[in-house]
Amino acid sequence: MPPSSPDCQQVDLDSDGDVDQSDFGIFQRCYSGDGQPADPNCAK
Repeated sequence: MPPSSPDCQQVDLDSDGDVDQSDFGIFQRCYSGDGQPADPNCAK
């Protein structure tokens, strides 16, 4: 099912037309912050 809100389309990180567990997994791998640099290949 496609995201119902335009704001949710921003988190379709795998560009497959929905927001699901796969997108959350990408988010977890790409999360960064103080003392935790982002992996440049995290979305692959």
